[in-house]
Amino acid sequence: MRINYPGDAYDILGNISRRKRENFGVILLDTQRNVIGKSVMFKGTINNCLVGKREILVYALKKDAVGIMLFHNHPTGDTTPSDEDIETTNEIRKGCESVGLRLVDHIIVGKYGYSSFHELKLLEKEEEILKVAE
Repeated sequence: MRINYPGDAYDILGNISRRKRENFGVILLDTQRNVIGKSVMFKGTINNCLVGKREILVYALKKDAVGIMLFHNHPTGDTTPSDEDIETTNEIRKGCESVGLRLVDHIIVGKYGYSSFHELKLLEKEEEILKVAE
């Protein structure tokens, strides 16, 4: 399967929206954005999940991924990114950049849909935001 839009990723995440605890994972992509792997890597509590950023990068590099999409569920159903979600995503983005991976998106899944960091423009680098403002 090829990921062209955030909805494509949402479609392959299956029943993650029904899980009662947070599950955090990664979709691995090749240069054409074809899915070459998908894994729930971390499981947490009803409102929190400890994410090992290093493990995500190691997994992606071992599978020869060029890009990754992060995903996790919010058992409450609300897909609004929390401050912690944004901070974790930015830390992973910086790690990706340091090893030549591209963070394509982060999808938060709820009971009735999803939120996309890409669509919400939460993946822009500070430098890009500054250029737009000038």
